[in-house]
Amino acid sequence: MPTTRQPPEREPLSLEAAKLHLRVDHDAEDDLIEGLVSAAREHAEAITKRSLASSEWTLHLDRPAAVIELPRPPALEVLRVEYDAPDGAVQELPPEAYQVNLVRTPARLRLLELPTVADREGAVRVVYKAGYTDATLPKSVAQAMKLLIGHWFEHREDVITGTIATEIQKASDALLAPHRVNLYG
Repeated sequence: MPTTRQPPEREPLSLEAAKLHLRVDHDAEDDLIEGLVSAAREHAEAITKRSLASSEWTLHLDRPAAVIELPRPPALEVLRVEYDAPDGAVQELPPEAYQVNLVRTPARLRLLELPTVADREGAVRVVYKAGYTDATLPKSVAQAMKLLIGHWFEHREDVITGTIATEIQKASDALLAPHRVNLYG
């Protein structure tokens, strides 16, 4: 079940919050810090299997299933369900043809009628929004992102010579671990 993503509307952790954590009160390194915020989000998303920044996702399926789990929670809304008909035309299922349970993690979409689709990869697509806002991002996830941002801001290279090596990532991983989604079990 591959998914594709549109770029996030905005990061779940603001530039201002990152600069406050870093104790940076100038604008000279804003581009660097914004890049670190994005990198920290991407790292946290890879560990948790969640969508931390609100964005549009498309789940690609080869054929319809009665129940479809939407990866990368939290799902906010299903925008449309579309499919390639056998004649090649793209069809959209009307909203009354499916039910969505957004309370569940991961969210589930139940097709009330299974359409006849073309025999090709990705013939069914579920387009949905998922992610957090500044207000709903779990504090432990925001803190893990700040730890990563701080570490990367201070240590801009892969290797630091003349010091004893320590791994800050263990703390951030511990903060992210409770939020990891297990999709299939």
